[in-house]
Amino acid sequence: LASMLFLHLCRRRALLGVGAILAGTSGVSFTPARARSAEPPRRTVVFYVASSLDGFIAGPGDDLSWLGGREDAVVGKVENANMPEIDYDAFYAGVEYTVSGSRTHDWVAAQGVDDPYPTSKNYVLTSHAAERKSGQRAQFVDESPEALVRRLRDETDEPGRARGAVWVVGGGRIATQLLVAGLIDVVEVFVHPVMLGSGSPLVTPELGEAKVNLRLRKATPVKNGIVHTVYDVVR
Repeated sequence: LASMLFLHLCRRRALLGVGAILAGTSGVSFTPARARSAEPPRRTVVFYVASSLDGFIAGPGDDLSWLGGREDAVVGKVENANMPEIDYDAFYAGVEYTVSGSRTHDWVAAQGVDDPYPTSKNYVLTSHAAERKSGQRAQFVDESPEALVRRLRDETDEPGRARGAVWVVGGGRIATQLLVAGLIDVVEVFVHPVMLGSGSPLVTPELGEAKVNLRLRKATPVKNGIVHTVYDVVR
């Protein structure tokens, strides 16, 4: 849920004072495949999400009031004003597919967020796909997260369509299953200056004992006390 509303708030940063990492500096680089070989490289799979410092992507009762950080979380308004903003649009420009659970999809729809992913192909995982009406904005599929992401990652390029990333929107359980399966390449988290104590975790118990090692690519302080972190998953 957090990532869905977070991107919407990023677009409405005039209301929250939230922006983006300077244009073109998103942590994940998506380069269209070149005709250097018969087999193009697999698409990058990225988990891009907002989180509290103690690892929750939503508070109790799906509370997201903390998203966007706080101006007083930075020492001085002048310092905060000079910090880079969050550029969601730069990230989304490199996304070809999104993957989310039905709960996340339905929650966003209930908030009146109109067409949050207008240029990507969007897939919603649900065990009731036959009862849901797919359309241009979303395809409802009854697949495991692992099967769907493998399929999208290796999908043949469409003529005239730029190759991009697979964005795992969430929630945390789906992302955790994909981490355990070794299908996520990059974890990109906007860590907020708040501890929630409980709520929806960034990583769920499905992780079990499957430790996932990460390599820090960058950590960038941005406005309102948020830290933009980018990790590569170590195979």
